[in-house]
Amino acid sequence: MKGGDERFAAVVPTLGATDVGRCLAALAGQVPRPLIIAVAQGDVATAALRQADRVLSHPRPIGFARPVNLGIATTSARFVAVVNDDAVVEEDWAGNLIAALEREPRAAAAQGVN
Repeated sequence: MKGGDERFAAVVPTLGATDVGRCLAALAGQVPRPLIIAVAQGDVATAALRQADRVLSHPRPIGFARPVNLGIATTSARFVAVVNDDAVVEEDWAGNLIAALEREPRAAAAQGVN
């Protein structure tokens, strides 16, 4: 199912990591499901990117912060997660992070435990 909870987005900058498919699948399985925004850099042509709701492309590698900012700029979600393309989040990751932020309205960020 494409499309996610409008209050929550996940930005995944990628250079085409081998595990990007596992990363995107884990995000797509979250409850609530985030809007998944992949930011492909350089020559990234992988079927795995079809799991994203939005795919932004840049013709060459541009580091980490710039693609993250490009992805964030395309959403008005209240909560935005930045996820490395080789990370596979746990089943209850999204719900736990959102619950933590909603319990502490003055908090600016939350981080999962590796």
